[in-house]
Amino acid sequence: MSSTVISSSSFCSCSSLLPADSSILPKPPTSSPHPSSCSSCCCSSSSFSSSSSIAVLEAEADRLHKLAQRLNKEGKYEDAKITYKEMYAVEDETLRQAAAVGIARATAGRRGERSGKDEGHESCNTLQPLPPFRRRQTQREKGRSREKEEEEVAQENKEEEQIVSRALGAVLGSVVGDAAAMGIHWIYAPEELQRLWEARQEEEREKKKKAEGRRNEAEQQKSGEEKEQSAHTLATITTTTTTIAEDDTIDDAGLEFYQPPQSPFFSYPHGRSSPYGEQTILLLSSLHRNCGLDPFLYAQAYARQYGKGWEGYRDASTKGFLRRWYEEGGAREGWRDGDRWGVRDWQANCFTRLPPLVVGFGGGEEEGGEGERSMLRAVEDATRVTQDDDRAVMWGKGAAGVLSRIIFEGKTIEMAIREVLEAFGDPKTPLGERGREIEEERVVEGLKKEVTRAFEQVLFLGVQEEGRTDVGGTVKLLGKNCHLPNSLQTALHAALFYAHGRSWPSPLSLVPLSWTTAAVCEQQQQQEQEQEQERDRREKQALFKRTIRAAIREGGCCASRAGWVGACLGGWLGLECVPVEWRKEVNGFDQIRKEVEEIIRHRRRRRMQA
Repeated sequence: MSSTVISSSSFCSCSSLLPADSSILPKPPTSSPHPSSCSSCCCSSSSFSSSSSIAVLEAEADRLHKLAQRLNKEGKYEDAKITYKEMYAVEDETLRQAAAVGIARATAGRRGERSGKDEGHESCNTLQPLPPFRRRQTQREKGRSREKEEEEVAQENKEEEQIVSRALGAVLGSVVGDAAAMGIHWIYAPEELQRLWEARQEEEREKKKKAEGRRNEAEQQKSGEEKEQSAHTLATITTTTTTIAEDDTIDDAGLEFYQPPQSPFFSYPHGRSSPYGEQTILLLSSLHRNCGLDPFLYAQAYARQYGKGWEGYRDASTKGFLRRWYEEGGAREGWRDGDRWGVRDWQANCFTRLPPLVVGFGGGEEEGGEGERSMLRAVEDATRVTQDDDRAVMWGKGAAGVLSRIIFEGKTIEMAIREVLEAFGDPKTPLGERGREIEEERVVEGLKKEVTRAFEQVLFLGVQEEGRTDVGGTVKLLGKNCHLPNSLQTALHAALFYAHGRSWPSPLSLVPLSWTTAAVCEQQQQQEQEQEQERDRREKQALFKRTIRAAIREGGCCASRAGWVGACLGGWLGLECVPVEWRKEVNGFDQIRKEVEEIIRHRRRRRMQA
């Protein structure tokens, strides 16, 4: 299979300053890097010619991408893998040439230098106050008893605790689900997935056999001791046996955290996030550092992470963004322009990275829907940094609308999807707003219908009796690649399929212990509640594991699928559903949690100041 690759040797000598390794980008210097023999005129003319070459290379990369996608759908996985490698080579050459153009333009002074505070940059989106808001306080009637007032405050505090738990659960569930899938991400061939599955099952059988051996050894040791000592030893052994059984025996072991990682497209160590998870964490860090979303500062952080020295995978939109960033001069020190650096791309990262942003902006003031409007504006601004595509924006808004309702309104996954469908059909809601001009309205309405049909299909396959299909059947029907709608559909379906019909008592419905009248009943009630909460915690974690395993088992773009499943389940069930032993497998988990907690604290402070 041939591909059009234009050699960099056809450009002026400033191209030779780029590293031979096309995966390492140069940082455009503030002073001229050209030798004295290379005039600015030469660089300028070369930059014009290379701009047209970049367009040719981009078109070739797009053709190869579509071909690889078609080959995957046809089950020609090896041919698709080869085609992807060709596409990556073309993208790397395009990126190399774009960086050379950026150097040439910067040196020739074709664009004016602007200060970092230029008025042309996009506006900053500030984190919103955390709900529940003061609406209950302002609606309280005067003259209420102190006891009634305290009850209301206690209710609000409990609601806030649940929101905080769900917010943490959404982001951390996303990160854990993504990292769990990294080891087999982008493995499409069913026979390869089956081979890895069988190897993992054999590994678990060996663990179980060793655990049984330790139990038998402990029992033999116990039987040979004196009776008095035996009673004491029995208690110790019983405790030890329970721990071994819980830690070493897995009833339904899956492909999570597979070691060593087997992805054919990148070589990451165990515990590292997938390329999708890395983008989620980057957005989280930008929100945390800037107390909100400043599109330019986010773009700057994006270019800094994925530019020079990046040792990891760059997807199509990331490479496209970097081409624009370097070509348009965005990498210059102090450059701040209203230009967009995103490319036409609407793959899964338009929704997978959103959990931190939903936690930062979701659930705002309900009057007039301003809170959701603010969140959707932030979704669009963040998306267009790398994916300047109306389709990516609309899918991101739909996904964010579902997750926001789960986290901040306590909706079930099914209810959240249904409410988003209603909102898309209501022009009075932020999600249903029409375009300002005829052409814009036509595009917007077409995209809303596309998202609506996809969500309706998720409900049909996930909960309706006549269409209910398991995760494997749904992935086979809809597809397992990185493209939309299937990448979001299969993730929502997996979460919905396993969550359907499950419910847990809300802590808000439990009577606070301080309201009971008898001390003896209080102690008994506390013990019963603790036992019930422990059972709930175990059931929630079992549900999380089972659903993530099912999402991963189907392979393909499974990290995007598992990451969004983790966000939905964590947002619905709260942080306690994310297994502690799985959290320990994720590199940098404590720092990620710290940043989420600080964003939530910032939103709390903003509410107090409101």
